Amino acid sequence: MSITKVIELQFSDNGNPKPERKPSGYHNHSHDVSFFQICQFCFWCTSTLNETRMIKICPVCTSEGIDSLPISPNEIYTYDVTESAGVSLSFKSLNSKR
Repeated sequence: MSITKVIELQFSDNGNPKPERKPSGYHNHSHDVSFFQICQFCFWCTSTLNETRMIKICPVCTSEGIDSLPISPNEIYTYDVTESAGVSLSFKSLNSKR
């Protein structure tokens, strides 16, 4: 099963994908908290813009071990994965001059 199909099935009703939204139905996410999500087992990761759209099953290894970390609207992050250190996250405020 493709990664896209696994994700679509998580957000479907009884296996039927939800209908496409019209642009007028989009939600303004400017005040929402986003989430950094990472699989505990294979380190697959994603950013999720809305808590109701959180990934529950890893599309790569099909594990249910997905950790979520909230990110405020004025915060950005970078991540790096190395064999020696594992996953390294860095956070910075958008208002920061550094």
